[in-house]
Amino acid sequence: MVSITRLYGAISQAAELEQINKFMDKHGVRHPVLVADKETNITNYRVQTLPTAVLVGHDGRVINYWVGDRGVDDAIKETEALLGGTAADLLPEKVW
Repeated sequence: MVSITRLYGAISQAAELEQINKFMDKHGVRHPVLVADKETNITNYRVQTLPTAVLVGHDGRVINYWVGDRGVDDAIKETEALLGGTAADLLPEKVW
């Protein structure tokens, strides 16, 4: 599972990345977060609200997606079930 966001340009790129890292730390986000400078990925995965979780298979096809705060919890549970472990077991300690 990865999260996707983009740079909005209201502040410097470095400051935006720092805010993203602080958010990840505060909310215990341990999965990769992709940061784009355009809306291409957000458009490709049809993200219309945040948070949206998208499960992408090894072949690049979307397996499932979930919308909203409760959707993220469901996404984690379903992904862990598919992978046969917990997120804590499957993911590195810190993701940049």
